[in-house]
Amino acid sequence: MRRGVLGVLPCLVCLLGACFDRKPGTDRVPVADAGTAVELRLVQPAHGAVVMRRRPVVRWRASVASPAWRVEFCADIRCERVLQSVSTADTTTAASGDLPTGLVFWRVLDPTRVGVASTMRWFHVPRGAPAGAPPGYGAVLSWAQYDANADGRAEFLDVDGTLRPGDSLEPVTEVIARIARNGAERVIAAGDVDGDGFPDLAGVVKTPTRDNLTVLVWRGPIEGAAVEPSWRIPVLEPMPDGGAPERLDLLGGDVNGDGYGDLVVSSLGFQQQRGQVYVVPGGARAPTAADVVALSSPRGILGQFRALAVADLDGDGYDDLLAAAPGLAGLSAVYRGTARGLDPLPPWSIARTHGNDHLGSAGAIADLTGDGAPDVALSAPRARALGCVYAFPWRPTAGLLPSDPSAAACGAGVRPSPTLGEAIGLGDFDGDGRADLVALETDVTTDRLWTTPGHREGFYEGGLTPLERRGSAPFYARHLTAVELDGDGYADLVVETLREGIPDAILRFRGTPAGLVPWPSH
Repeated sequence: MRRGVLGVLPCLVCLLGACFDRKPGTDRVPVADAGTAVELRLVQPAHGAVVMRRRPVVRWRASVASPAWRVEFCADIRCERVLQSVSTADTTTAASGDLPTGLVFWRVLDPTRVGVASTMRWFHVPRGAPAGAPPGYGAVLSWAQYDANADGRAEFLDVDGTLRPGDSLEPVTEVIARIARNGAERVIAAGDVDGDGFPDLAGVVKTPTRDNLTVLVWRGPIEGAAVEPSWRIPVLEPMPDGGAPERLDLLGGDVNGDGYGDLVVSSLGFQQQRGQVYVVPGGARAPTAADVVALSSPRGILGQFRALAVADLDGDGYDDLLAAAPGLAGLSAVYRGTARGLDPLPPWSIARTHGNDHLGSAGAIADLTGDGAPDVALSAPRARALGCVYAFPWRPTAGLLPSDPSAAACGAGVRPSPTLGEAIGLGDFDGDGRADLVALETDVTTDRLWTTPGHREGFYEGGLTPLERRGSAPFYARHLTAVELDGDGYADLVVETLREGIPDAILRFRGTPAGLVPWPSH
C-alpha cells in the first residue's frame, strides 16, 4: 500500500504585548496580583482554525472565576488595533458583531487581576462565512495551520521536514525551520499539546517491536535546522499476528475540552486488519504509555478501524471523532467528546450502503451546506462500481446527523477500474460559504483529482469535474488537506504525492472565485 506523509500545519506563537518574556519549555502561567498562580488556557477556536461564522463562539478555561473576563478580537498580533471587546463572567462567549474576513487575533484578559492574560491565537474568517449570530452553538472548524515564526502567516511542511512559507511562489526556496522526522510516516499540525500557548507538531512512527507505535511531538516554537522531537510517547499495541501496522493515521483535536491538544492515532493491523484507535492526551508533561486510551473496533477482527476526522460537530466545546471500519465490517460512526474523553458508545452510526462498497475509506468534516454548522462526508470507493462520496449534513435543530446521505458525488466511469474516494478533502475553495469537495481517484498508471462545489444539500447536483494540474507526468497521491495558505480568504489545497511508495513532492492548488487552480510559479 502506498504511504505518504502530509504535513500542513497549525498555528502561532506569541505573548500578549504587555505580558512577559516567553521561552520554549518555561512556565507560562499568568500570576495574579495577590500572588496566586492563575491557569488560563484558550480552548476554541484552535490556532489557525477556519471559523464557519463571522461571529464565532470562543471558549477558554481558567483556574479561577472572574466577574468580567474581557475577550479582545484584534487586527494584529500585538492587539494594537482592537476590532471588538466583549466582557462576560462566563468562559464562553461570541463576537458581538460580524468580524471582518481574513486573519483575526484573539486573547482573554481579567481586568480585575494584574497580569492575568492568555496567550494570543489567530483564526481565519473566510470570505463566504455567513453574517449574524451562530445557529445556537457556534461550532468552528478547527483544521489548523502552522506558524513557526509567529508572523501570522501560514506555512506548509515539505516532505523532507522543511517548513516553508505557505504563500511563496513555486519553486519555494525560503526556509522557516526544519525538523528531524526520525522515521515519522505522518506529521501533522497538532495544536497546543503541552498547553504552553505555542502550537506543536506531531508525528507517528511504526517500529518492529511490541511497542510498535511511537508518537513524536515537536514542541513549538520550532526554530532552526534539524529540530529533534521533544517528546517520544510509546503506544503499546498487541500484535497477535506478529506483523507491523499496514497503515497509520494521525489527527489532532481536543476531545476532553481542557485546552490541551490531544492526538488520535489509528493503526490498521497488517494481517488481521482489525484496526485500533488510540487517544494520546495532551498535558503539561509528556504522557506515558499508561495515559494512552484505546478504542476498539466495533466489528472486531477484520474491522479495519480507522480515525477519519476530528472536529466539534455538536458545538459543545469537545471535539468529536469520525471513525470507520470500512472493510467487510462496513460501519462508520461518530464518537462524542466529553470531559472524560471519547464516549465509547457512538450516538450516530451508519452501515455500508451497497454491498461491500468500503464506506468510510475516507472522511472529512466541514460546512458543506453553508448554514454555519459542520457536515460529514464519507467515501465509498467501490460503490456503484465507480466510487462515491456521500454527504451527511448536520441538522442544528435536531442536533444530529441524518441516517441517510442527502447527496452523492460519484465517479464518471471514464476509466476501466476507478476507485474514487481513497482520500478526500473539504474546503471553501471558491469563497461562497460552502465547503467544496476534492476526491482522489486512484489507478495503477496515475492518479486523478476530481472536484465539485458545495450545495445546500451537500454536493452540487452537477457532479464531479476533473481538477486540472500543471504538467502531464503521472503522479500518485495519498493525503489531501484544505488550508488557508495565502490569507486571501479562499481555502487552498495541499496534496502530497508519492513515487514508488516514497514521498516525492507537494502539489499546491490556490483557491479562487472560480475554484481551485494550480499554484502560480515564478
